[in-house]
Amino acid sequence: MKIKQKMKNWIVFISAVILFFFFYIFFALRLGSNVRNNVSQGAISMASAFLKSETRAIDDRISNLCSDSSCDYVFEEGFIKCSLGKDEEVIDLSSLFDPDNPLLSSVSISLPGKWTWEKGSASRGDIALSFRLEKTGLEIIYYISSSYLVSSQEKGISLVVRNMIYVAILFITFIVGMAIYTFNREPFAENKNKKTIDRILSAVTEDFVFLVVVDVRTRIEKVFFLSNGPRPKWTGKDKTYDENIKEYAEKIVAPEDRARFLETVEFDSLMNYFKKSGNEVSIEYDVIIDGERRRYQGKFTFSTQDPEGVKIYVGVRDITKIEEERTEYNRRLMSALAEAEEANKGKSYFLFNMSHDIRTPLNAVIGYSELAKKHLDDKEVLEDYIDKIQICGNQLLGLIGDVLDMAKIESGKIDLSLNPCLCQDMMNEVVVSVNESAKEKGLSFEASGNACHTTILCDKVKVQKILLNILSNAVKYTPGGGKVTLSVHEEIKGDGDLSDFTFVIRDNGIGISKEFLPYVFNSFSRERNATLSGVSGTGLGMTITKRLVDAMGGKIEIESEQGKGTTVTVFLTFKRFENKVIEKKEEKLPEISLEGKRVLLAEDNEINSEIASEMLREVGISTEVVTNGEECVNALLSHSAGYYDLVLMDVQMPVMDGYEATRTIRRFQDKDKRMIPVIAMTANVFEEDKEKAYQSGMNGHLSKPIDMALLISTLNKCLHL
Repeated sequence: MKIKQKMKNWIVFISAVILFFFFYIFFALRLGSNVRNNVSQGAISMASAFLKSETRAIDDRISNLCSDSSCDYVFEEGFIKCSLGKDEEVIDLSSLFDPDNPLLSSVSISLPGKWTWEKGSASRGDIALSFRLEKTGLEIIYYISSSYLVSSQEKGISLVVRNMIYVAILFITFIVGMAIYTFNREPFAENKNKKTIDRILSAVTEDFVFLVVVDVRTRIEKVFFLSNGPRPKWTGKDKTYDENIKEYAEKIVAPEDRARFLETVEFDSLMNYFKKSGNEVSIEYDVIIDGERRRYQGKFTFSTQDPEGVKIYVGVRDITKIEEERTEYNRRLMSALAEAEEANKGKSYFLFNMSHDIRTPLNAVIGYSELAKKHLDDKEVLEDYIDKIQICGNQLLGLIGDVLDMAKIESGKIDLSLNPCLCQDMMNEVVVSVNESAKEKGLSFEASGNACHTTILCDKVKVQKILLNILSNAVKYTPGGGKVTLSVHEEIKGDGDLSDFTFVIRDNGIGISKEFLPYVFNSFSRERNATLSGVSGTGLGMTITKRLVDAMGGKIEIESEQGKGTTVTVFLTFKRFENKVIEKKEEKLPEISLEGKRVLLAEDNEINSEIASEMLREVGISTEVVTNGEECVNALLSHSAGYYDLVLMDVQMPVMDGYEATRTIRRFQDKDKRMIPVIAMTANVFEEDKEKAYQSGMNGHLSKPIDMALLISTLNKCLHL
């Protein structure tokens, strides 16, 4: 179809060129005729003007010489002699007639009625130009050579023809070039389009290997694109699709994928699939190129939209990197899933134990409360029940504290507050706390060390928590009559700015099994629940301890043998505080009478407000209760300064919370009202909660449940402000 169209185009082109030549020849003949006439007329006009000017000049000169009427002049062989008496003047006329001038064939000069002089020989066809000199009366006739005119005409025509030939050659070259470009623009366009697509594909994706177009009718394929990256050599010039795909499978496709590959992509298999299932087939398979294994994806698309016939488009991509990323993603997903399942199991196990461990003291609280009602008249029994209720309450409080600490650690909020601390004070507080619990259980507890008089920069509360968590476990899991020891060893480093501390806690209790030892620091893990071990706990103590040690840049190690006991070693490094000992100064405030003091209590929970009011009433303090921060502010504004001695402020309340209420109070215009002491009384017990309370303008912080002794101490301190 394309060949026939090209022949028609060339026939039209040749016909147009022939017509152009006929037109060009006709135009050249007409132009030659015009050139001949124009050249003759031009030469004659130019000669006439020149000769006329020259003859006038001669006329003027002769008349000037022979101005007298007695002057006579004669012509002799190109000279005119002017005689005036004895004087003569000779004028050379050679400037008028040059025998070598091809323009003039002859010249005739005469004085009518007297003489005539001629030079040269005129031919037939020569053109005569006649001039009469007005002043002298001379008559000069010039004859223009006809042969010169003919020669000039031929030169003019030759020049015109030569220029026309040049123009014709340039024009024909341009026409031929345009014809070649026009008749072949489709192949040029195809080639340019192919290069453009190659560049686009190379720029857009580096994993494309090749594109092939297969003619369904002939099964002949055409390679459309080959990448510059790692790829097989596609030898498809003189072979059909069937031959090439088999050769490709044998040389490139991995042996284990070869049969599946051919079964899917052989021509007949593809056509059967296209007829039954759709117009697209995809397959992934491994290839081996230069000893390297890669993953390819082949896509075979059936198309009836091509104007040249039905085609199968074959595209192959290198998906090695994609497959690796997908495999790695799946591995991470499975790992995360396993971790999530393990975490869920741990949390489920934790909730199971927590439910048991919480219900145990809670059951005691409820049970002893019921028993107390029945023995209100028996003071001794009633006090015993109340003591046991308090013990169970403290157990519940410890469980809740561990859970809250772990939640805070899991959220990444471990802030270390570094302050100068005397080791002796820090260790004494730990020893006192453990000594009491060890005595109650009938254990022997010993503490020793060499760091008693060292002052260090540390977070005292968190260091004590680490030691108390480990020591409390030692006490819990050591039967009566056993022994628990704590030793502290300090080693000064370098120039004395730092000290390495080693804390060793040993017990001869029940120990930890080898199977559980690797999991001892895991969240929510316990080797035995409270029922089996007889010891309550969350299983979070050692997890919290490990996280705190890590936050301080330290290390913790555990050695244990079931039935023989456990040894826990903690390594921590602290900065020494200029080797100075901090003298402990206890500020003793004089006790003031709380009798008759009036406190404004902002508390939205009725039970909490009743408990607080009763505690305050026990020491002679009267209370007025409001249920939110706004009512608290209004109550202070509605009474005179000094009416209330102090405000106990809950933090979480409706309408206006305790922080905002305190900030509002601190903006009062009345200075006495503005400076009233405000103490937070809240269940928000974290360090940041205390800091937030002080930043809002509060003077103290009491955590719920309220400790009566701490309440009295705080009131005493704030009332001295």
